[in-house]
Amino acid sequence: MNDSQNTDHRDELYIPLGIKAEQDVIPGFGKKETIQVGVILALTLAGVIAYYTAFQDAFGAVIALMLIGSTAMILIRKNENNQSVVDLARHVFTYYRSQRNYKYLYLNEWKV
Repeated sequence: MNDSQNTDHRDELYIPLGIKAEQDVIPGFGKKETIQVGVILALTLAGVIAYYTAFQDAFGAVIALMLIGSTAMILIRKNENNQSVVDLARHVFTYYRSQRNYKYLYLNEWKV
């Protein structure tokens, strides 16, 4: 009996998890993500320094740096499925933009 006649034979699909296109510098952060976070933190630091020189508010400057920095890290870090929050939001946005709404007019074909 060959495999095409065997009813107990099933083809199974194995999808491995945790395989990434590039090696992580830090878990969840590849080279691209590390550069993105670095640029965001550099811009945030420049903004915080400008804020501090204008208002002399050290507490506000530190809180802003911590909030913006931690938010950037959370949004950019990739999970075990190799997707970040930004990637997921981009997929959802693309999906909803690709959906079409068609309006139909009901006509009774059987009525004369």
